[in-house]
Amino acid sequence: MVTTDAKTPINLTNHAYFNLAGEGNGLILDHELQLQANFYLPVDRELIPTGKEEPVDGTAMDFRRAKAIGKDIAQAGGYDFCYIIDPAWLPLRPFATVREHNSGRSMTVATTLPAVQFYTGNNLMGIAGKRGSIYDKYAGFCLETEMYPDSPNRPDFPSPFLMPGARWEHETVYSFRIH
Repeated sequence: MVTTDAKTPINLTNHAYFNLAGEGNGLILDHELQLQANFYLPVDRELIPTGKEEPVDGTAMDFRRAKAIGKDIAQAGGYDFCYIIDPAWLPLRPFATVREHNSGRSMTVATTLPAVQFYTGNNLMGIAGKRGSIYDKYAGFCLETEMYPDSPNRPDFPSPFLMPGARWEHETVYSFRIH
């Protein structure tokens, strides 16, 4: 919970990486992802949203039906995009499901926030990890619940501003299972 005494832009998130096969056990390209999101925010060369919500239908961005993360990753140029969570899945209904079939592990994500940044570790290059593991491109993925990126500069996006006397209080729940 956050409060302020002056108008303040706020967009707290996390940057946890996941690999449901286990730490140091290969890439996340075979993980299956399903996202309850009909729209995403395209970005410019600096990865700043262009300001338009675009439909995922018929594009490499479409994860409304479960598919392997790697299926269309080349066409997408890697994933580092903000998805708009369908309002029917808010608040705190599991809008994202990820499965890794060899381990039998799955993860769901639920939140009170309107969006999620899906990132596939496109820029990992030789990062030293635990127990001597080296993390390269696609060694992990992130599902970072958030307000829309660049919201302070986009009045048509949901407002990220916290006003004096108001409280910013959001929740994200990551749940794990073994099947």
